[in-house]
Amino acid sequence: MKALFLLFLIGSTLFANLHEKSAIIYYGEEISYPMVGIHDYIIVKPQTTNVYTHGFSVYKEKMYAFVSIDAKARENSEKFFQEQIAPQIKRGFQNFYFESKEGTEVSNEIITAFHKKYPTLKLIVKQGFANLDKTQNALTALLSYSCTQEDVAKAKAYALDVICVNTPKIKGAIPYSAEKHFLSYGTSSKNALKREILTLVDESTVDRSLLSAHQHGALPLEYAGYIQKLYDVSRHPLPNMDAMSRYGGVVIWLTHNYKEPQRLIQWIKKLRTRGIKIVFANIFGFESMQFLEELGIQTDYFPVSQHHSIVSKDAMIGYEIDVPLSNIGAYLSIEKGKKLLVLEDEHKHQSMLAAITPWGGYAIGNAFITAIGEDNLWVINPFEFFIQALRLPKIPVPDTTTEYGKRILFSHVDGDGIMNKVEWNTQLYSGNTILEDIVKKYPLPLSISIIGAEVDDKGLYPEIAPKLQKIVKQIYKEKNVEPATHTFTHPFIWGKIKNDNLDEKYRLKPKGYTFSLKRELKTTLDNLNAKYTPRGKKPKAQTVFWSGNCSPTEEILEYVYKNNILNINGGDTYVTNTAPWLTNIAPMGIARGEYYQVYTGAQNENVYTNDWLGPYWGFKRVIQTFKLTNSPRRLKPIDIYYHLYSGSKRASLYALQFVYDWVLKQDVFPMYTSKFIPKVMDYYTVSIAKNKDKFLLAGMKDLKTVRVESKNAHVDFQNSKNILGYKHFENHTYIHAGKKQELILKTTQKEQTQQAYLVSTNARPTVKQLSKKRVSLDLKGFLPINAELYIPKGCMLTTQPKTRVKHLSHSRVRVKYKKTKEASLELTCIPIGVL
Repeated sequence: MKALFLLFLIGSTLFANLHEKSAIIYYGEEISYPMVGIHDYIIVKPQTTNVYTHGFSVYKEKMYAFVSIDAKARENSEKFFQEQIAPQIKRGFQNFYFESKEGTEVSNEIITAFHKKYPTLKLIVKQGFANLDKTQNALTALLSYSCTQEDVAKAKAYALDVICVNTPKIKGAIPYSAEKHFLSYGTSSKNALKREILTLVDESTVDRSLLSAHQHGALPLEYAGYIQKLYDVSRHPLPNMDAMSRYGGVVIWLTHNYKEPQRLIQWIKKLRTRGIKIVFANIFGFESMQFLEELGIQTDYFPVSQHHSIVSKDAMIGYEIDVPLSNIGAYLSIEKGKKLLVLEDEHKHQSMLAAITPWGGYAIGNAFITAIGEDNLWVINPFEFFIQALRLPKIPVPDTTTEYGKRILFSHVDGDGIMNKVEWNTQLYSGNTILEDIVKKYPLPLSISIIGAEVDDKGLYPEIAPKLQKIVKQIYKEKNVEPATHTFTHPFIWGKIKNDNLDEKYRLKPKGYTFSLKRELKTTLDNLNAKYTPRGKKPKAQTVFWSGNCSPTEEILEYVYKNNILNINGGDTYVTNTAPWLTNIAPMGIARGEYYQVYTGAQNENVYTNDWLGPYWGFKRVIQTFKLTNSPRRLKPIDIYYHLYSGSKRASLYALQFVYDWVLKQDVFPMYTSKFIPKVMDYYTVSIAKNKDKFLLAGMKDLKTVRVESKNAHVDFQNSKNILGYKHFENHTYIHAGKKQELILKTTQKEQTQQAYLVSTNARPTVKQLSKKRVSLDLKGFLPINAELYIPKGCMLTTQPKTRVKHLSHSRVRVKYKKTKEASLELTCIPIGVL
């Protein structure tokens, strides 16, 4: 009889394209990790590679630093290693690609010397087929611009891969085709889907975090699995076509016409020849009637009319509000495409303000977003419009809201006001009440930050500093608390930092303090770990919660990344029953250069209490935010975000308890803030490839959930890899990745009834294979264990500690403890029919 294999013995079936090795060579700047991450060999120039980015940290084991070999290197290999190799190893490179400047083969002597000095590092050389018998143990692969079948066969005999560049495809070799300078992304045996969408904006008058394109346009793309890449046309020329090889589409989202319209028009024409789809958002960005006609859009001018009616509209029109029937503005018609909205005035003149066209699409004026007072409402459904207009394929989405089938919950506290007196007992400080009434009462992971200047001996309150320091130590002693910094002097406007200095009017003013980023960030974190946190406590302080306007510059983010500091805050998600608009929900984060600032999941109590003017119970309304960002689309995790000063008033403290009490009744997966942040960082670097109906996702380091927008999707476990299970929620399917960073996913419409899998759990699972038929699932969490599994006929489940297993419908069982937060579940599957 055929034995029943468990999910947890994750299948080893290999698939054609997605399991063929592939390579990419990119010598340009700002590597697109979504484009390169799926490859087995990533060859880059170290001089143009930023080693401090999250993408580099995720994929560095597969990255090879290009090094040119010359005669001097051959004469003195030790000096060559010291000058060329050692500095790159120090920067983080683990692998190298050697190429001779003269075009000759890299010598055996260099290869052998490299292997002797660096036996654990991997090496690729250009060609070298003739001397394989002497160097094969020192090499990982060979690269050639003139491959032959004989060369490949010889290399394969030594278990070496061969990368054949710009040559006819040869059986057994890894192909790579690209332009000769390698400044664009070429093609190999498998190729990444283009997740990045270039969005043209003008940042000349406002910071990018305040742009409508970012605040309103990023979220719909992120929900579909794509990444908005803002491009400032006020400071940079339009990208060349080589640079466009990474993008899946272009959105032109300008607030006024481009200063050089002919350049923009010519650039758009080049995009069309490359087949890159374009969306015009709100305006076209130029006034050329001739070019609109070239795009298949006819224009007319008619006298202004005050009476309009809707002739026809697509289902995606009227998403949050119906079309305002004010001045049409422009009379447009299309020759080919899908008409999304047609308006007509009293003279029967018609205008098509939104359409899907052969080259992309547009939504102009009243067909796009409309403002009512301070609210911005979508007229067109952005989840449908951008995807359809840009012809973006539906992909499995790396999801940052859910973990093992349950909604992510984290809670982070800004340090402001630890010294505020408690209004009902002036002997206490707000830090006391947060400790006693929140930290000790709720068994949830809490990330609590401190403002250094508020508690330091030489800070703002030296006379009470010892008392405040005692409170900090008591808070950080608790097992469920993670320390963090809210900086030393709480900078109000980060953009005002110049030459590593910030004027006193833009920060707190402790006496005798000399401002520096190091003192604000790294030193403050070091002090938290050394002075206030018990020795050996984990997790340590490693995160900054941004202060003030929460808009760090690229230079500040660079400092944070170089010093391995995590960061969060900003984003302003504040959506309530009285303003339930999508535009009030922020995206996951924002890029500045190659670095990302991670946004919060919801706003803090300061906003819900009208800047702390009252009502002080106002933070209760954050539950509305949690509900509105959960359905019909789960757009955010639950983030209970507030300040220490909420412990100073009865109403605000009761509001906090009200929120925590509600959250404890929800189906959540609790984690520290420092565990959530890397998931967002992963999202922006995950690389995805597709072959027919299978997907490969690479770079799933901390992010362990993939969402499929279907309530009927089931995992095809026989044709998938590194999948622990899945759960349906409303119209979505959340799929749980295993511990490896790569997974293969194939879904089916029919459930596989002979495969055991994990449906959901609120505790982190560790899978151990005990034998061919026995697997243990060890669970450890912050709350009493609550897990659900699918166990087909022929499988047995035992629990340790023992507890009642509740049998649900369709072979599902639930294991739920009243108090136990650590448990082991053992599955034994015997041959079908024996039981």
